[in-house]
Amino acid sequence: MSIIAKKNLDLFIVAFLILSLILYDVTFEIVTEILHILFEILHNMFEWVELGIEHGVEHLFHTDRHGSQIITFYTLMLLIGLLAYKLKFLVVNAYQCIRQLARDAWIRRKTQTRQFWQSQNLLHRAGIVVAAVVVLYLASFFVI
Repeated sequence: MSIIAKKNLDLFIVAFLILSLILYDVTFEIVTEILHILFEILHNMFEWVELGIEHGVEHLFHTDRHGSQIITFYTLMLLIGLLAYKLKFLVVNAYQCIRQLARDAWIRRKTQTRQFWQSQNLLHRAGIVVAAVVVLYLASFFVI
């Protein structure tokens, strides 16, 4: 990544979020397609693991089909429980990290904006306000 991209990564993320809110229908379609593909892959992986455990239990314990399915079910429930337990800690840590990064970016950008605004004279401040009003007025034609 270039230095400019690293320095302004928070602005890129905010721009991406605003664009995804403006184009909500495209965003919704892309998210649903990605989730569909993800669940399809997870389902295939689950079936592969389930059949592997079931055949392993049948050959290891010499059980019939029903007995091996019961053992496989409880084994999979144990594995899913352990994964959910570990995932809980991972999600909490990731949430706290993202929250801290967002807070730091907010404070940094707010400080930069305040310093920029205070460094401008009255004429430049008026020009910035007029430019913002004109841009928002022109953008309102594209939203409708």
